[in-house]
Amino acid sequence: MRKFLLVCVALCVSFVCSAQSQNVKFQGQVDVGTVFMQGGAGPTVGVTAGALIKDYFYAGVETGFESLFSSVAITDGYYIYKVNSFEGYIPLGVNMKGYFTKDTALKPYLNSSLGGFFGLADLGGLNGFRFQIGAGVDFKRFNLGIGYNMLYKWGAAHSGYIKLGYRF
Repeated sequence: MRKFLLVCVALCVSFVCSAQSQNVKFQGQVDVGTVFMQGGAGPTVGVTAGALIKDYFYAGVETGFESLFSSVAITDGYYIYKVNSFEGYIPLGVNMKGYFTKDTALKPYLNSSLGGFFGLADLGGLNGFRFQIGAGVDFKRFNLGIGYNMLYKWGAAHSGYIKLGYRF
């Protein structure tokens, strides 16, 4: 995992260092939103830094904080217990976007993130694999994205997300 993250950081640094070219531009993004699933929802905050290549492809490193407030029903055959939990985690990975148009005002895109997560709160140090895929649109410096989020350790946890962001 450590080697993977070092390779990701090296790739992003090489993109940014070669930004003297007109085809490669530094781009960062801050976003807020919510992660949701059948049993609950929670807030998410993220930061991404990387490079926009030829106005059609973006690659960067992302991190932030995501959480899920959930209520789970557990049964032992006779009784049903309600357990409230707060699963918070820090995602860390590579973010890639493919833009469909070069238009500066309105740019639809497909988004993919691949990496890991480090658990906090009720996840108690649990870490594992994280994958996101979605779609969105950039409007001037703002964006809106929606998609699917999956965490995997011993089994998969599936959820959706909605994010509002600001590019700089």
